[in-house]
Amino acid sequence: MKSRLILLFMLLMGLHCTLRAQNFESKFEINHHWLLVDSLLKNGLDKSANLEMNRIYQSSKTTQPDLTNFIRALFYKANQALKLDSPVGFLGELQQELRGSKTPHQQIINSIIAGVHYQYYQKNRWKIDQRTSIKSDTTTNIQNWSKDDFYKKISTHFRASLQRADSLNQYYFTDEVFLIEDSLNREYSPSLYDILAFRAIKCYVELGAESLNIYKSLSADEKEKFFAPTNIFLAYKFNQQDEDLRLSALQVFQSLINLHSKNQNTAALVYADLQRIKYARAAFYPAEKFDQQYIETLLNLANKYEANQSVSRIYYEIAQTYINRGNKYDHYLRSEYQWEIKKGLEYVQIAVQKYPNTSVAKACMELIESIKKPQFELTIKSVELPDQPILSSLNYTNLDRIYLKLIPVAYLKNENNNRNSEEQKIKNLLNLPVFDEWKVELPNEGDFQSHNVQIRIHDVPKGYYALLVSSGISFDS
Repeated sequence: MKSRLILLFMLLMGLHCTLRAQNFESKFEINHHWLLVDSLLKNGLDKSANLEMNRIYQSSKTTQPDLTNFIRALFYKANQALKLDSPVGFLGELQQELRGSKTPHQQIINSIIAGVHYQYYQKNRWKIDQRTSIKSDTTTNIQNWSKDDFYKKISTHFRASLQRADSLNQYYFTDEVFLIEDSLNREYSPSLYDILAFRAIKCYVELGAESLNIYKSLSADEKEKFFAPTNIFLAYKFNQQDEDLRLSALQVFQSLINLHSKNQNTAALVYADLQRIKYARAAFYPAEKFDQQYIETLLNLANKYEANQSVSRIYYEIAQTYINRGNKYDHYLRSEYQWEIKKGLEYVQIAVQKYPNTSVAKACMELIESIKKPQFELTIKSVELPDQPILSSLNYTNLDRIYLKLIPVAYLKNENNNRNSEEQKIKNLLNLPVFDEWKVELPNEGDFQSHNVQIRIHDVPKGYYALLVSSGISFDS
């Protein structure tokens, strides 16, 4: 819990806002106070940490508000309340805060209220889900609420947190700091609206996936529009009263895409629309038969915004889709997937060539290296009959040939040699006389798939032998 709390603090340090006044003597001083809070937490002095944090919190709300530390303090208080499994008092404080708050404080508080309810539900769902759902007053103690009560409360506050999107979109994070949980997301700086929207989407997606049984069935035409190209999706009219959290997530995606389209923030638009397409695929079209439709929808988005660096992540997603299909390949049972990995390779290569300076390009380079990496595994019995043919099984990827050496070894020496490192064992074996050595040419179609061949080892007399196998003639790999 402590490490998570510190991470939230660090992530929120990059928020730029127009209300920038410091109520402590300097930026250095405010950072010193947060470091003190961190130190007190690490030493288990939670009460002292709370007192120090409250100084920062109260200072952030004075006549010249400091929005950055206001958010940080609220995250701290939320984590502490959840840590103690007693968020009721904290939620009461937040409700008081709401009464006099304005944009953007009002939306931030609503998002945190929704998040606290969500975290409390997840932590205690094992008992909450057993309660009978009845019409109840959700202003009373949450310890008596049903699952439906939590869902409604979470949805209500997340919706409130996304009001006045244009105003929230004026508050931006720096390039170095992100709250959106995506290790590849470095192509644009998210606004406060992005942050609050993706917080809501994450909860909607998780809760929606867990409650499919309570939702109405959606028509094929409706689901088709969720998965469709951008212009068709944006034209869809949602029922604002619908309680299906899957649809709530899609409504937020629609608002995000509309906002960034209007503001001509292409990088943010591409990111949001890509996440929308991925979610619609996972939620409504998970079957393999929709793979090609998914790829075509992604290509439609990539072609539309080809000049923008963010398109690199679309090519990465297309590549992963092909690679996942290629991993299903079986020479005898599923030969139709043989060339899918190669198709995936082509798309990551496009991403690197067209967008070499993006963070995604680095991930693409790693994926290219992984796809092209030569690999092999030889399987052979540890005991065989002397003077008889010996068959071994070789699984290999991206190899044209292998080299083999059969080396006689003394049993006792072999046992003692087990104390050495693997590298030293091989070095020692290579210095011994060789009984037989040869190479085997391997069929390599360039499909980047794993293949299998049977390799015959020459008849050998009774004794102990070590078999060395290498992809290089020097046996250094």
